[in-house]
Amino acid sequence: MSAKHGPPKRSDESYATPPFCCESLLSELSLPGGRWLEPCAGDGAIIRAVSALRGDVSWAACEVREACREPLRAISSVEQVVLGDFFAPESQQALMEQGKFDVIITNPPFSLAGDFINACLPLATVTIMLLRLNYLEGAERAPFWRCHAPDCFVLPNRPSFTGHGTDATAYCWMVFYGNAERTHGHLRVLPVVPAEQRKSR
Repeated sequence: MSAKHGPPKRSDESYATPPFCCESLLSELSLPGGRWLEPCAGDGAIIRAVSALRGDVSWAACEVREACREPLRAISSVEQVVLGDFFAPESQQALMEQGKFDVIITNPPFSLAGDFINACLPLATVTIMLLRLNYLEGAERAPFWRCHAPDCFVLPNRPSFTGHGTDATAYCWMVFYGNAERTHGHLRVLPVVPAEQRKSR
């Protein structure tokens, strides 16, 4: 979120992803079915949005908040719920019992975005992060981007993560393919979604 223009930061940095963000991405990006992981699952906003469109995905979900356990378990496509810190060894061990994931997709806490990217890339064939487009900026991140360039799918409509308006920041899905070195990525602008459709979902 934009520090100057966005709403006050919540203590747990929990911002549910509007369904249209996932729907737009899936309309433009071909992804394998199989085992997918949501490492910042919340109450399952991304999982529900994807599952409404894809019947070939089974989910593992990781979340730190106890209150999200039952909402996640209530989603029929969720096969595993790990409640705890994603970075903790016991969480990693539980999640990786069945091996590498086909896809990891998440909207990570901004303050931990780099940590989530680094942790997730080795764990999946495809890793997808919803991030501010300007996350590509910064001299400190430049060496990483020059070796792990993602494909960027830009959302032309700014999402509202609180239901009370948007901030002054552009967002995109950054798509990584494994942990191999990649010096160039592609940029694609996703379809415009009418305001009525964004509000009704």
